[in-house]
Amino acid sequence: MALENLISISFTEEELQQIDSHLTALEGLLKGKCITLTPEQRKEYGRLGDKTENWVKKVVDYTTSQPELTPAFINKVELDIDYDARQDLMPRLNRLNAINDMVDDTALLIGFDLYQTSRSYYKNVKLLADQNVSGAKSVFDNLSAQFPGRPTKKESEKTA
Repeated sequence: MALENLISISFTEEELQQIDSHLTALEGLLKGKCITLTPEQRKEYGRLGDKTENWVKKVVDYTTSQPELTPAFINKVELDIDYDARQDLMPRLNRLNAINDMVDDTALLIGFDLYQTSRSYYKNVKLLADQNVSGAKSVFDNLSAQFPGRPTKKESEKTA
């Protein structure tokens, strides 16, 4: 049975250098402006969904159109800076997420291809080891460590 190769790509050294260069440039632009939260910190803060984002926009609009209703404890300048920064970041975040999804999906398919091919190799080596083909048993024994919870037939027969 032939294996289905879901994806076949490769990168030139120049392409990898370009990707790394662009990522380094992007990291440099964002460093000092963006922050990284710990997983615990991420749980502390809510996300703006579509409904809430629209509601926040209305609030920002009202603080501009009817400033007399804005309480003194709200810093309107900071509110506008935060709102504008979010408006600036969101389209770029959407693009980055699309790129991340594309790269992640590609890595997923490559990983699937690798695993399926590796499983086929492993099954073949097992068959060869069972037939006492020279060198196959040591390769099989080494690779079988990946599946420690599954005793071989010979081990099951020994314990029975």
